[in-house]
Amino acid sequence: MPFFFIVPVWLLCVLIGVLLCLFKRSRFLSLYLVLSSTGGTIVSLTLSTFLLWIAPKLFSKEHTWDGVILVAAYLASIAVGGVVGTAAGFIAAGKINQRLRWTRAC
Repeated sequence: MPFFFIVPVWLLCVLIGVLLCLFKRSRFLSLYLVLSSTGGTIVSLTLSTFLLWIAPKLFSKEHTWDGVILVAAYLASIAVGGVVGTAAGFIAAGKINQRLRWTRAC
């Protein structure tokens, strides 16, 4: 369910990043916006999907709280994946900006 909100926000970030790339003064920001949002979305989707795939194999069928724990872990994995992916995208954008020499002064 949260991906109904995440994907449109990601598309908006990518669109704004592409538009920022057209202006020389804000070109360095475009990579941060595109790579951070893309990294956060991909890692969040991957981590939550992996959790939904592996969790039923770990839990037994006898406990009634397993479903609640699974939903809580699913939502937490979306948040953790988003933070980790965003940080990775931010670091990658910084390295690419250094290599391309895109800075604020350009």
